[in-house]
Amino acid sequence: MKNIYLTTVTLLLLLFSTTNTYSQLLPADDLRDYELGCNSNNYTVFEAFLADENGVELAPCMAGVPVNAWLWVKYESNANSTVSAFTVFADLVTNYQDGSPSTSTFYQECVDVLSSSNSGVNQVRITPLLDPITWNCGDEFILSNTTLGWVTAGGIDCNNVIITDFNKAQCDNVGDILVNAPLVANFIYDVDCSSDFTIDFTSTTTGGLVSNTIDDLITNPYIYTWDWGHLDPNSTTGPTVPMPSDAIFSHTFPSAGTYFVTLTVRDTDTPFAENTTIPIEVIVYPPLSITETHINLTCGGGNDGSIDITITGGSGVYTYDWDNDGLEDPDDDPQDLNNLPASVYTVIVTDANGCTAQKTIVITSGDTTPPTASNPNGINVQCIGEIPDPNILVVTDANDDSGVTPIVEWVSDSSNGLTCPETITRTYSVTDGCNNQILVTQTITINDDTDPTASNPQPINVQCIGDVPVQNISVVTDPADNCPINP
Repeated sequence: MKNIYLTTVTLLLLLFSTTNTYSQLLPADDLRDYELGCNSNNYTVFEAFLADENGVELAPCMAGVPVNAWLWVKYESNANSTVSAFTVFADLVTNYQDGSPSTSTFYQECVDVLSSSNSGVNQVRITPLLDPITWNCGDEFILSNTTLGWVTAGGIDCNNVIITDFNKAQCDNVGDILVNAPLVANFIYDVDCSSDFTIDFTSTTTGGLVSNTIDDLITNPYIYTWDWGHLDPNSTTGPTVPMPSDAIFSHTFPSAGTYFVTLTVRDTDTPFAENTTIPIEVIVYPPLSITETHINLTCGGGNDGSIDITITGGSGVYTYDWDNDGLEDPDDDPQDLNNLPASVYTVIVTDANGCTAQKTIVITSGDTTPPTASNPNGINVQCIGEIPDPNILVVTDANDDSGVTPIVEWVSDSSNGLTCPETITRTYSVTDGCNNQILVTQTITINDDTDPTASNPQPINVQCIGDVPVQNISVVTDPADNCPINP
């Protein structure tokens, strides 16, 4: 615990109980609202500090442990008379040792009587004996924008003072006042997601010599020595040069694992105070990584694709955000995706430390390639009745890149409408398992180029030309043709 020697300022009289016993001041009365231009300097505060009920400064303690404490001040006075109804108006700021956000509340406390102290420095307990402060070791108290008021008129004390009893000559605007406390080394840490096995450590050390005067905080009050808890040439850091109370250190550990880190801090006073944390467990996680297997679409235009991702590293507690349904907050997508159409899919995985990993997967559209086959050999016939029935076996080389033999089916026969020759186009379809299809054709030519047959009719003998009979085709009694149609 260090004394803080202060320049001349109005007496800091702080009472950390939030109840003004018997005071007639209203809870919301704030002298600062009256803008009196307070400038009295009847008192000089040399130190405001936490101590036990007898004024013995508190011993070093473990961060976060609750301790009963009383507020004491050391002051001098150039006034010859006792003042009464001494009241503090301020914003009480608490900076928490565990890194939680600071809080600020309006603070008003009336201290009944303060005797003059022309004989030198005097020490006085401000907190009531039966109402100690519960101070969590390492928390920092600041009275911000502090104004002090008092009265010298007789008959006025904390039992009956009202806000209008204070005047410009009996008040002072002190400013920000840091309450002195024991040096407590402490730190918080976060994973550095940009670097493997790297942790960022932030000092939350408080107390010790941190101020030369009220409103004059020391820029670099502490010297740090770190023991990172591993056997390695880089297993320690420090002692450093004097650095700020919220100094940040980054350390890269040799591998993932559990380490016990200790921090030793000493202030820059002479002689210095020193405090060391207990070994604090720090878990270093492996880097966050995504691997994947996926199944493309079986057939073009389908939606039977799927993605299966596996996460390693990080904190082991993950959330997933796939871009196929838009980025979300909070992320609540499943780990794996099914029934997917062809597309590009990107997933962002976040662990409990806020570290992220990203992976992009392409689901292709599947089989869009048609099978192959050659046109069957053409057929030449003399007669239409000689045209064979459709036969899928004439397509002899049907093939598909899937390795599965495609299906061949007859589609149609189509004539060109001519004769001698007439052409029939016979069409077959060749279809694979994804309904990719081609058509092959077989040409059938009908060309009767064989003459019909018949015998010459029997000769006729007549006497006169008038006896010649008229033409009669029936005398050709044996006409015949190779095609089954009478000539």
